[in-house]
Amino acid sequence: MFKGFKSTLHFPFPIDTSALTTRIARKSSYIEVEGRIVSQAKLAVPLDMKSFPVIRTDNRSKFHALGMHYVALEALPVLRSPLPSKYDLTWLEHHFSLSMDEEKKAAHAASGPQPPFLELKDSIAIIFARFLETNRGEATMFQLRDPKNGGTYAILFVSCVRIDLTANTVIADACVLSWSASLFAMPVIDRAIRKMLVDIQATTLRSIHVITPPEEVKWWKAFLPTAVERCRSWNHQSKCEYMLQGVPRTVKMNEDPVCGCGRGKNLGGFDQVEGWKAFRPYVTRVALGMPFSTSLLSGITSDMQQTLRSELKRVSEMEREGAAGEFSEQCCTTCGGSGKPKLLLCSRCKGTQYCSTDCQKTDWKKHKLVCSK
Repeated sequence: MFKGFKSTLHFPFPIDTSALTTRIARKSSYIEVEGRIVSQAKLAVPLDMKSFPVIRTDNRSKFHALGMHYVALEALPVLRSPLPSKYDLTWLEHHFSLSMDEEKKAAHAASGPQPPFLELKDSIAIIFARFLETNRGEATMFQLRDPKNGGTYAILFVSCVRIDLTANTVIADACVLSWSASLFAMPVIDRAIRKMLVDIQATTLRSIHVITPPEEVKWWKAFLPTAVERCRSWNHQSKCEYMLQGVPRTVKMNEDPVCGCGRGKNLGGFDQVEGWKAFRPYVTRVALGMPFSTSLLSGITSDMQQTLRSELKRVSEMEREGAAGEFSEQCCTTCGGSGKPKLLLCSRCKGTQYCSTDCQKTDWKKHKLVCSK
C-alpha cells in the first residue's frame, strides 16, 4: 500500500528522534508520528553535531533549514524607525533573558567560561540592543570581530527589526558580507572599504563592533547559512557551492560559510542606504533571530509558573485570614519585619515593601517576575 512512499516531516520544535512513535490508522487512512520535545541537556551539543542543520532534499538544488522556522520577511510588520526617544525598551531585555537564563545558570554553576553557543546568543542580544536602544532603529552595520585572529570576519547590515508573529519574537532584517581571501583581493572591495571608513568617521554611516571570542567564530559561521535559508526567496543554482562543500561551506576564519547563490538578490531595506550600495553584489539577505527563542525547552517557564502560583496562594491565604491589608501596610514582604526603622517601597513598582535592601535583594528573584513600572 505504501510502497515507495516518502515524506519529510517538519516538527515545530526540536525533538528526540531516537524515541519516535508511529501509529497507522488503517480504516481512516492516516499516519501519526509522535516525537518528544528534546531536553535542554540534549540541545547542548558540540558544533560538529550540527546545531543548525541545513539539509538537501531529493531535488539536489533545494536546501532547507531544520533548526529555525521559515519567515517571509516582507510580510512581517516592522518596528518604527527611528524609534521615539521615550520608547521603553525594557521588554527587549526580559524577552531575550527567557531564551538565555537556563544556559546562564548552567554556565554559572559550572564556574567556567560561557559555552560558545551562549556567547553567540549574547552577541545576537547585543546587536538587537545596540540597534534599538543606541541607534533607535536606524540602519546600522555590525562588524563581527575576533581581534586575536585577524579582526573583522563578517559585517551584518541591519536595516530594520520585524515582529515574528509566528514565534512571538523579533527578527533583524539584515544582509551579511563574509570576509574571505578572494573578496579582499578585489579592487572594487578595497575602494568600497576605504569609502566606508571615511563615511564612518564622518558619522554618515553607523557602525558598531561586536567582539567575539575565537570559539564563537565557528558558531557564527555555522549559524549564518541557517539565517539565510530561513528567509530565502531565490533558488539555489545547479553549481551551488553547498553541493561539494556542504553546509556551512566552512567554519574557518577568513573563509565564507554561505554559498554565492543569493548574493545581491532581494535585499530588502539594504538598497535604501546609499553608503552600502557598493557592497550590493556581494551580500546575502539573512533573518537574524535568537536561536530557539521560546522557553519551552528549558525550566524557565515552569519556574515562573511555580513562583506566580506561590505568590497567588500566599495572597489568597492572607485575604482569607483578613490580614492582607494589615500585612501590606506593616510587614516586610521577605521577613515579615516592621522596618529598620521603617519600611521601604520598591522603587520600580511602588507596591511592595521591605525592611532593608538585603531583604529586597533576597526577594528580587521572585519579585522581578511580577514587578512593573
